[in-house]
Amino acid sequence: AALATRLGETKITSPMDGFVTARKLDPGALVGTSTGATIVTVARIDLLKAFVSVTERDVSLVKLGQKAVLSLDALPSRKVEGSVVRIAPSLDPGTRTLDAEVRLDNREGLLRPGMFGRGAIVIDTHPNAVVVPASAVLVSSGKRWVFVVDGDVARRREVTVGVDEGDSLELVKGVVAGESIVTQGMDNLSDGTAVRPTRAPVVPPSGAAK
Repeated sequence: AALATRLGETKITSPMDGFVTARKLDPGALVGTSTGATIVTVARIDLLKAFVSVTERDVSLVKLGQKAVLSLDALPSRKVEGSVVRIAPSLDPGTRTLDAEVRLDNREGLLRPGMFGRGAIVIDTHPNAVVVPASAVLVSSGKRWVFVVDGDVARRREVTVGVDEGDSLELVKGVVAGESIVTQGMDNLSDGTAVRPTRAPVVPPSGAAK
C-alpha cells in the first residue's frame, strides 16, 4: 500500500485540458512541497482572455457583455471579436487605467497565449454616421466649421461634432451624407470662394477582393 501511494505521487494530473507551454524542471529533479518550484505550465488555448486598458475618463462607459474588437500584430489583416466578461474593481494608480477582461473564442487555433495587440470596446453604435477627416474641421471662436462644396464655390458651414476617433470625426449636425467637403487648403478659403474640386481616386482597403 505504501509503495502504491508513492507510485501514485509520481503522476501529476492537470486540472484542465490544454498544452504544456513551459517545462521548468528536468526528469530526475527532486520535487516537493518545500521546494515550491513550478514543474510545468499548462495553457488552455481554445478559450483565451485579453486585457484591455480603459482610461479613467471612459470607465463609466464600459459594461459587462459589450463587444470588443482586437487587432493583433501577428494577424494584421484580421479582426478578433470577443466580449467583456470582467471589469477590474479599481484603477492602476500609476497609469490611471482599469483593465477590462475580454473573452475570446479560439477554437480555430489562430491565437497564441502571449500575443500582443490593441483592443477597442464598442460602447455605442451610430448607423449611417457622417464621418470626415479630423483635418477637414476648423476651429474658430469656439466653434467648428467645414467648407462644403456647393457647385463651383465653397460654403463655410458650422458643424457639431459627435464621436472623436482622433483621425476622424463624426458630424451630427451641419453636414448630410453625400455632400462634398474640402479636406485640403481650407486656410486659403472664405465663404463663397470659387473652387475647382479635385477628387482623389478611391483606393480599396488592404486585402480587399479585386
